[in-house]
Amino acid sequence: FDAATGLPVNGAQVTLISLATGQPAAVLGNDGVSSYPATVTSGASVTDSGGTVYTVPPGRYQFPRIGPGSYRLAVTPPANYAFASLAATPALQALPGAPFFITGGSRGEAFSVLPGPPIEIDLPLDPSAAAGVQISKSAGKAVVAVGEFVPYTITIGNGGKTPVAALRVADRLPVGFRYQPGSARLDQAVMADPKVSADGRGLEFSLGTLPGSGSLNLRYVAAVNAGAPIGQAENTAQAIGGATSNVARASVLVREDLNRSRAILVGRVTQVASCETPENDLDGDMPGRAGQPLGLKGVRVMLQDGTYIVTDSEGRWHADNLRPGTHVVQLDETSLPAGFELQACEQSSRTGGRNFSQFVNLRGGTLWRADFRLKPVASCLRQQLQVQGRVVSLRLAAPVTHQAVSATVMLPAGARVVPGSVMLDAQPLAQAELADGFVVARLGAQPANWQRQLTFELETAPGADMTLLVQVQPIGQPAQSLLPLQLKAPAAQAAQCAPVALAPPAAARAGPAAPAPAAPQASVQLVETLAYDDKWIAAAAPGTEWLHPQTGFVPALPVIKVAVKHEPQQPVELKVNGLPVNPLRYEGSVMNPAATLALTRWSAVDLRDGANLLEVTVRDPQGQVVLQQSRTIHYAVGPATAVFDARRSQLVADGRTAPVIAVRML
Repeated sequence: FDAATGLPVNGAQVTLISLATGQPAAVLGNDGVSSYPATVTSGASVTDSGGTVYTVPPGRYQFPRIGPGSYRLAVTPPANYAFASLAATPALQALPGAPFFITGGSRGEAFSVLPGPPIEIDLPLDPSAAAGVQISKSAGKAVVAVGEFVPYTITIGNGGKTPVAALRVADRLPVGFRYQPGSARLDQAVMADPKVSADGRGLEFSLGTLPGSGSLNLRYVAAVNAGAPIGQAENTAQAIGGATSNVARASVLVREDLNRSRAILVGRVTQVASCETPENDLDGDMPGRAGQPLGLKGVRVMLQDGTYIVTDSEGRWHADNLRPGTHVVQLDETSLPAGFELQACEQSSRTGGRNFSQFVNLRGGTLWRADFRLKPVASCLRQQLQVQGRVVSLRLAAPVTHQAVSATVMLPAGARVVPGSVMLDAQPLAQAELADGFVVARLGAQPANWQRQLTFELETAPGADMTLLVQVQPIGQPAQSLLPLQLKAPAAQAAQCAPVALAPPAAARAGPAAPAPAAPQASVQLVETLAYDDKWIAAAAPGTEWLHPQTGFVPALPVIKVAVKHEPQQPVELKVNGLPVNPLRYEGSVMNPAATLALTRWSAVDLRDGANLLEVTVRDPQGQVVLQQSRTIHYAVGPATAVFDARRSQLVADGRTAPVIAVRML
């Protein structure tokens, strides 16, 4: 808008610049997909790549959708105007049309965009009579690092016709930037070095006289020293002396080289026989050789902020760009292969008394390591069956986790259990199944290193053999029946360690399990193939009948065929949605050899999306209705409903398997 009158100003070119790149920003249209120009003209309509036209009121501009970040607005004003305005904000807010959105960015400053509601930035433009001296500044690089050089360009323009004498430019460098002696140029000519302030950041260039309606170009180079902080570095410049200009700004992004303030964390998850097994090197050369640990694939390693990494085929993992300080590294025990447990090889404060986690104190610019070792555990389930008089006791124990465990004791013939005597770990077991000849105890899920004791009392002391049958289901494994344990009379006890077949979970070795294969589907036939032809009518029984389409028929295309059986002298009428069918769709009639029966057909009868009402009327030669029927045929472009398909779904949320939810669209 006009900084003198408050009226809208058309014709100003506004460019949105990303400070991260120094280039025009990526802008999208209202749909979030179509690209939108990064340079627009105030008061002019804009068309995005999707063809949407954006019409704005006089003096307005817009950038519909941009990502979060830091930006600035570069403005090329129309003739007789200058940007940025020298007018004070209170004076602008007193103009007609106020209040205005005079914020960071209204005079070319940097501003930030955060997720949320849109922001508004009004741009005041000074008329030429009030413009006076205007200054703009740009940096030759968008991203720099310590040790690099940044070329700066300052353009000073005179909006008036009167020359300005004794003009100077006061420049303020960012922290850690230093002027390079001998680099100053004024309109390509070497000029004297500026006066430098005591802190090295303030520069004052003497330009001499700025001609009326003329301009000067000042260029110089600054070095980025070790004291420059990481992030945006803004430089400001202003013309002083014979006249005072606006404040020009230029920003660059100072990045960090060599990863000096961040750390890298690496490690391995390995299988070892003992803590004395030497650890393999990071290169993982020939893993699994004698004396070297074997890496375990598919184990999930987590950090305290929720970040997780899955080990590769050699058990290796790494996390980079970590902040210095204390971090927690922890194994997801649900991702460990069955038959393994953590080996406590380092008893120190780093583990906090838990083998599955470690504290690591990272320092910037360093490489730290956190390893985990697993050892195989016995995969057998220990069983002991004991008889003391009329009391029978059963002990079960296993080192690995089980999803389900059930035990069945086959009693001698005629033996009966005393009601209420079944105890599990000295507590009554109400869920025990009692029947003549057996006792069944379903123990449910059991943690690692579990043991349980089941006892019950018989009405009489057993005088014959008893058999124990145990069924288990390790985590991620199918259920399996163990070898039976027999207690032969007159022995008082029997014991065994029945092996449990364990295999690494599918997610740990081969990635997520695949869903059940889909059943073969019949191929979709787009155009109906009807059996109603001259051969069919020759063998057809007499009578009048609407043959096709039947109620419930679902066409694959918006056209169908229609077939009607009738006597040759009977005319047939077909209507679709209340209108007679197009005569061009009539295919003709065929008769049987005796000329007593006819078949009339239509092809490519048009349907509309949704429900279609088909009506067939058959009349006799006198015009009386012989057959009149209507059927509704639905044609759908998109699905009408969705049905969950349980057979093709994989509804497992065990932390290892990728769930699959199958939906059929009908």
